[in-house]
Amino acid sequence: MSRVWPLMILIVVTLASFFAYCASGHQKYRHQLPAQPFFPNYTESWVYDFHSGQAIGETLESDQWTTITLYYAPWDRYSQIMRVPFQKVAKEIRTLHRTVRFVAINCFAAHGKCKQTYRMFAYPFIMAYVGRSSSVYMGEPEADHLYRWVDSLLHPVQLLTTQKDIDKFVQESYYPIIGYFPLIKSPINIRLRRFIAVANSIHTGQPARYDYQFAVISNQNLARVNQLSTGWPLVAQTKFEGPDCYSGNFTRKNIEEWALQLPGRDKTIRRVEFNKLYELSNRDFSTLLRKGPTLILFAENKALGENLLLNLFKQMVHEYHNCAIGQSTNVIMHIKASQGNVTGRCGVMSPNKALACCDFDGQQIDWKKICPVISSCQTDECLQNLLEAAPPLPETCLITHASDYVTIWKACCARATSMELDSKLPDRLYLDRASNLAMIDAQTCTSRRLTKQERYKIRPETPDIGYDLTFLSGRGCRHEEEEKDEPLLQFAILDAKQNVFFAKKWGIKGSPAIVGVDLKAEMFGAEENVNGTSLLKFTQDFIAENVNDYFLGEEKRGSGFSHKIPLPEREEAKQSMPVLLERLTKHTFHIATESNIDSVVYFSGGSWHGPSATQMHLMHSVSRIFLPAAEGMIRFYTIDASRNELPYNYNFEAYPAILIFSPNKTELSWKYPAEAKLDIEDITAFILSYCSDELRVKMAFELLDRTYTPRVLRRLKRHIHWLSSRNRSLREFSLLRTGPQHELFVFHERALIQKNILRLRAARGLLSILRNRVDFSSQNQEMGKIAKLLRELLNS
Repeated sequence: MSRVWPLMILIVVTLASFFAYCASGHQKYRHQLPAQPFFPNYTESWVYDFHSGQAIGETLESDQWTTITLYYAPWDRYSQIMRVPFQKVAKEIRTLHRTVRFVAINCFAAHGKCKQTYRMFAYPFIMAYVGRSSSVYMGEPEADHLYRWVDSLLHPVQLLTTQKDIDKFVQESYYPIIGYFPLIKSPINIRLRRFIAVANSIHTGQPARYDYQFAVISNQNLARVNQLSTGWPLVAQTKFEGPDCYSGNFTRKNIEEWALQLPGRDKTIRRVEFNKLYELSNRDFSTLLRKGPTLILFAENKALGENLLLNLFKQMVHEYHNCAIGQSTNVIMHIKASQGNVTGRCGVMSPNKALACCDFDGQQIDWKKICPVISSCQTDECLQNLLEAAPPLPETCLITHASDYVTIWKACCARATSMELDSKLPDRLYLDRASNLAMIDAQTCTSRRLTKQERYKIRPETPDIGYDLTFLSGRGCRHEEEEKDEPLLQFAILDAKQNVFFAKKWGIKGSPAIVGVDLKAEMFGAEENVNGTSLLKFTQDFIAENVNDYFLGEEKRGSGFSHKIPLPEREEAKQSMPVLLERLTKHTFHIATESNIDSVVYFSGGSWHGPSATQMHLMHSVSRIFLPAAEGMIRFYTIDASRNELPYNYNFEAYPAILIFSPNKTELSWKYPAEAKLDIEDITAFILSYCSDELRVKMAFELLDRTYTPRVLRRLKRHIHWLSSRNRSLREFSLLRTGPQHELFVFHERALIQKNILRLRAARGLLSILRNRVDFSSQNQEMGKIAKLLRELLNS
């Protein structure tokens, strides 16, 4: 033990000295390589590339320039994807607008000013500086999306000069926002600058943000007609809820928040977006599907004036959530309001509040004298005379503008006139609407019962409802008030161009299309190439739960096994053979098996089924024997039986299975024996045994023609000589065999002798046929065996 301690002390001292030496030395590290240009050299006239990172966006701001800045990292995959679209858009825009410049900054360079100023966790980041305002691009990494975003920044607002321009702008926009800015004294005031900055910040390249359109009115007379003033400079016209006027502080943040809440106020449609650059999935979409039954419209994102189908879809949503149909007083106002001005009046009392001011507590009012004056009252002098002559309004009626008097008296005159014509008119309209709803509920119940009884047989015929939206009126409100068992229906829009992934997954090829999904009821229905009438029919069937199941076959899924080449018709056989083994589906199975040629079908257990997958090559080898020699006389197919799309008489106990169908006889087919071994020779013999006589003779001549007759004769003679010598040697060897395993060897050798004798007889018979040149048409019964043996002999 005394000898170990000095050794341990020596080891400790040595290690301490070594660590001290290492700590006192200088650590070596490798300097970062200098940054390289990210864009090619030929793009210098379009894109300014600060690859060293010595620039930031704020220093590039200018009142005379519109700067589009790309912050990138050279190693980032998404930055590399965005490089080509960015330089394409830069080239196109620079040729049209010389006041726009495109800048790319490497924000990952170690000593760059960009990395020292900003802390970025995701690349690329595109930002636009328009004067003192800015906008962030959040769209797709594609050139057309980026170009549209830049174009919206260059033309953020429109100037409306006539009433016709205003009506067209409101009609063709989802959420039009109109501002009144008098340009008499100063060319551009502060409020207009803020309005333009809001337009730039809202447009971020996302499809939903293009629904906001901004316009400016500078004509004072035109603003007075549309009830716009300097006190109420902004009005937003939602499609069904009427005008919404902005009355807060005129700051950029407040105006932007007010504009972004317009879709929630309008109660219209959920627009689902999927961004391939920043997010791989959308949780809002999955939450929407789990929430309840959902109607999804696949349509292109066009202007509202051009997209009539989407306009109808929005009207359906509004009618579904229309809660005013149950009030008799609101029925007439709903009809009268549709005949009003396009933009509505900003800061003026709504029609519903105006009707509440018409209770005069028994005062006798001469409506025949007042109403004609009110209908022709347009000037301020006429309004002053009306205020002097009209009786006082109730104290509960709050008046904020002088023009509210005209609104109230017009609403009261409309109600008085309708009550004078027919005192029961509101109640009659309500009762007619209620009776129509009751009739639709009865039809829905009947069709639902029929659908449950014959789910997969007959689809109940529904009457042509045209564009009548009565069946949707107030269903959402009735659900909330009466707590019905019917779930609340959700509505969503998917852009057909931007969501090709979902269209391909769901097998939707025709656009526009409507899709109904109900996860709780396990219902999925879809209809392609819809119009207005078919859209309403599908909606009514979806609410009644009698939509047919939408099967996703291989044609709809776009599988690689589905060929667009037409299958052979019943009258004519297909002459061209692009593939040896074609894939069938439930739609093409009967067409293929009922053709006028022999059809061999390989029933597979699916790609996951091991025996079916491993033995598929046998069918390819057999098809190469018959094709292209027997082209137009036999076809080879395969079908996946695991999809459960075939009739019950094709459900086999074991897979794979092989069937041969006779020409023009669907009921006549033969199945390959289950106990037989699957190999090329046996499958060929099976096909030749049950095929047509013409095909059998054709294959016999084809097999002989592949190797000319003298060569066949020589090979047969050599094979017969080898068989004879083999049999002779086996017999001699079996006689000399002695020992305990004598009987086992003798049994094995006798089996080989018997097999060789059979092959020898077949070879001699075939040799005699070739020598005597027998007519093969008279040997039809033996031709299958001969072809099988010939194929085996030629390969031996």
